[in-house]
Amino acid sequence: MNEPDLPANILDLSTLPTLPQTLVDLIDASEREDSDIQELGAIVARDVFISTRVLQLVNSAFIGARSSFADIVQAVIYLGIDTTRNLAISVAVQEAFKTACADKILNLNDFWQHSFLTAVLAKSLAQAIGGVDPSEAYLAGLLHDIGKLLLLQAFPESYRQVLDGRQSVEIAVREKEALGITHFEAAALLIGSWRLRPEIAVAVASHHHGFGRIMEASLFTKVLFCANHLAQNASSGFDADSEALCDILAIQRKALQTCTRESVNVAREIAEKMGIAAGKGAAAAGDASPVSRIDGRLADRVRTASRLNGFLDSLVRADSLDRVYQVVEESLQILFAIDSSLFLLPGDTAGELTANGSDRNPIPARVKGLRIHSNQPGMIGCCLEQLAVLDSVSFVTGHALGPEDRSVLEMLGAGGLMAVPVCIAGHEPGCLLMGVPPAGMKCLRDQDGALMLLAGHAGMRFRLETAYRKNAEDLAATRMEAVSEVARSIAHEISSPIAVLLNYLAVLELKLKDYPALLADLERAGREIGRIGEISEQLRDLSGQTAELTREPVDIKSLLVDIITFFRQSLANRHSVDVILSLEDGLPGVSSNGKKIRQILGNLIKNAIEAIGEAGLVQVRGEIVPLVGEGKAEVRISIEDDGPGVLLSNVEDIFHAGITTKNDGHAGLGLAIVRTLATELGGIISCDKGLRGGMVFTLTLPV
Repeated sequence: MNEPDLPANILDLSTLPTLPQTLVDLIDASEREDSDIQELGAIVARDVFISTRVLQLVNSAFIGARSSFADIVQAVIYLGIDTTRNLAISVAVQEAFKTACADKILNLNDFWQHSFLTAVLAKSLAQAIGGVDPSEAYLAGLLHDIGKLLLLQAFPESYRQVLDGRQSVEIAVREKEALGITHFEAAALLIGSWRLRPEIAVAVASHHHGFGRIMEASLFTKVLFCANHLAQNASSGFDADSEALCDILAIQRKALQTCTRESVNVAREIAEKMGIAAGKGAAAAGDASPVSRIDGRLADRVRTASRLNGFLDSLVRADSLDRVYQVVEESLQILFAIDSSLFLLPGDTAGELTANGSDRNPIPARVKGLRIHSNQPGMIGCCLEQLAVLDSVSFVTGHALGPEDRSVLEMLGAGGLMAVPVCIAGHEPGCLLMGVPPAGMKCLRDQDGALMLLAGHAGMRFRLETAYRKNAEDLAATRMEAVSEVARSIAHEISSPIAVLLNYLAVLELKLKDYPALLADLERAGREIGRIGEISEQLRDLSGQTAELTREPVDIKSLLVDIITFFRQSLANRHSVDVILSLEDGLPGVSSNGKKIRQILGNLIKNAIEAIGEAGLVQVRGEIVPLVGEGKAEVRISIEDDGPGVLLSNVEDIFHAGITTKNDGHAGLGLAIVRTLATELGGIISCDKGLRGGMVFTLTLPV
């Protein structure tokens, strides 16, 4: 079990509440292998307040003892070491925060009612399923929200604003944005500082996970998650997600209902013993009438709609396509407990959909290159054709899932698949695919309207992003046309000085004929000078005035060696930057245009050097790749840097004219030129994340 990764530097650990010395001694004694139960009883007896409260609890229905106790030592012997320790901690924690600066923003009665109900539910579930220490589960339930009181004490004004902020946004999101730390992270820090068992801190730090993610957690963490979920939804009769909770814990529905019904009564008695007024948070699930249950579900829908409005607002204000993906993914996780999703959106080829998602979402990256056609048979095709929400549970009753459906279903790994159409004005529709546990499908289908609203706003943003990119391309085309006009006007002017320079080089070659090394350098300089005039004309290519391509045999190996030698010489005064060339044996030549290949590779290597800044490495590789079943092969040249890289969601955009990730006056034409040249040569240029954290650009040419 791993310790949770927590932002301890945000919350000053020295300000965390400390346990009474009696409790510290009790924890130390209980951790020793030779612990004496009577010694523990004597320790508890030293503190009148703790011993009195422990006696109250041991004589309550919570413990269920057959006889009452008046002697604390006898009570401790009856309870055992772990239960005594955890009850003492419960008493001390409640007392330590009794005077917390809470008010109407955070009602302490409601807070402790929820905490004790979660604790009792956790203990009851642990007893029902086995494999989890009930007393430890109780302690985790009691402490799971204690971070709210910590944050209120540490940041009184800021946290009041968080609690009183937009209820449409999940509290954990508001906490993270305002304070840099969530209440469950703060609680886990407190648990660690008290030297309680690590699994309690892990469970507390994880109790806001979604349904999909919690399936990968430990059984202890699952128990706390389910207990908290049940306690939060006590007023709705525990029906909304009971099937999903049964799946998580592998427990029968009847057993779950019994645990919840009995726990409410026990929690109410504990709250009374601890001096906490009974309130609506203690309402018994079993007592809820059908009308109140309907009201509870209606309230859930109202809360979902309210929260959704906040996410839709964030969607409108998203400043990038990656942020659009992030907002949708966060909405699905927080509002609907969906942890696996991706978008299928129209690609460059008509009728073809490609996988998309945020840079944080690992699923689109794992299926990079996935192509699905909109007219395919199956659920996804029907969703696109009918523009209706479909799911794999109900769909299979009347139709068969297609091979692409099953492939995506396996990739999302949730057992069930839901497809929501995404309408993009002026374009073919796409769809939002979500992995949903079959047990939770019916509950999610009740939220069709909210999902369609979310997908509709996402489609609007995709349309705006497409329009933005088109406008950027149109602006870039206008710029390039102007540049082409300038290039045409100065081409004649620069031809004369270039001719003079070449003549001087010819004279120098005659004078230095006895110095072969210098002659080689002069020849290379002559070629580069000769390319100046050619490059000034190539801007016309992007305006659609492409000259006829002249092909010739090109020795890729010699060309790469020559280019790398040139860059190494230019970097001679930058000892912390290096360019390494790695070539596969037997690298073949190609029938292409050597000057244009040189320009492509020169541009890419220059970009890589600029990306790494003052220090780093550029790795250039050349290899041959057979095309299976075609009897052909390709030459693949990759340029990888260890710079900061770019977001995966921006990779396709950087090849469009006018789009640039640089902020120093670049017009965003370089990579657009590179792609145009590669297309002319019959090749392909692509980009992806490198193994060393930077980017890798790959040029593929047919042999």
